Amino acid sequence: MEAAISFTIYKDFSKNLSDDGLTIDYTKALKSLNKYVKDLVESGDLVISYNGKSVKIILPIVEDACGNIFGDEDDCGALWDSVEIWCKIPYVKVIKFCSDNLKVEKCPTCWSPERVFW
Repeated sequence: MEAAISFTIYKDFSKNLSDDGLTIDYTKALKSLNKYVKDLVESGDLVISYNGKSVKIILPIVEDACGNIFGDEDDCGALWDSVEIWCKIPYVKVIKFCSDNLKVEKCPTCWSPERVFW
């Protein structure tokens, strides 16, 4: 099965946005986010577990799994809201899944886990 933890990431991705006046293009920001997360996973600085067992983080993150990017001028400062980090949990069936058992074991201090999806 697959489940996700949604994070608010307090880091400035706004400089990677492209604005043509009609739409905002997240392509460069998403590329930057995926490199950042991949590096964290590979270095062991982002670890998610279910019942104490590490789970596989699914990369790349897609734009539909992300909220809005806010710059330094926002009240809360620079952040990317509602970034869903999806994980594979092959040893759990959907009917037996308990969201309380999906936990962030390790993440940067600038990340705030918000909620679980499945």
